[in-house]
Amino acid sequence: MADNPVDVNRVYITGVSVGAFGAWAVAAAQPDLFAAIVPIAGGFARKMPETTSVHSVLKLIDSPLKPDMVKAVQRLPAWIFHGARDHIVNVKGSKAVHAALRRANPKHSAELTVYPSLKHDSCWKKAYKNAELFKWLLQQVRQPEPEPAPELMTPAKDLEPELVTPAKELPALLDAESCAKQKAVPAKRAASVLGAKQPGFSKRPKNSACEAE
Repeated sequence: MADNPVDVNRVYITGVSVGAFGAWAVAAAQPDLFAAIVPIAGGFARKMPETTSVHSVLKLIDSPLKPDMVKAVQRLPAWIFHGARDHIVNVKGSKAVHAALRRANPKHSAELTVYPSLKHDSCWKKAYKNAELFKWLLQQVRQPEPEPAPELMTPAKDLEPELVTPAKELPALLDAESCAKQKAVPAKRAASVLGAKQPGFSKRPKNSACEAE
């Protein structure tokens, strides 16, 4: 892709039989790379078995397929094909992944085509001869995973203001030590500290602890 004029927004993946399982596994690993997937006569694999023998892969068909297992590809457009008379890879594998995709994402554009009279080998031939398939493919454009929305900050004006009691409403509570220091303050300085208008004012605040002495 780096060396050829490839439309990176129109890259599709397909596979037949065991290759269909593999196509799902690759798509699940890199869902943002592909615009659509066309699995034929296969089933779903989130990760391929270490041994890719037909027997080990076919075991996946009998494994329960839950919506969270297809989460990585729940936005990837898919057109799934299978033959109803397939005795090699049971059609229930394709039906299971189609149902899981719809449960995981009700708006998922997943299509399932089951040919009633076709077997394993004849299914993929008919699917690839379907002109509508390629028209559909070219209509699919890669949709990268949307970036998470930024965390919303509460505007400052909506924040509850901190309530501050005006100084004039605060009781003049002074401990004994404060009183002693207050007595030592010269009258002119005391007037400045206590906010007196006239020089020489040295009266202590009313209701202060000093009055108890």
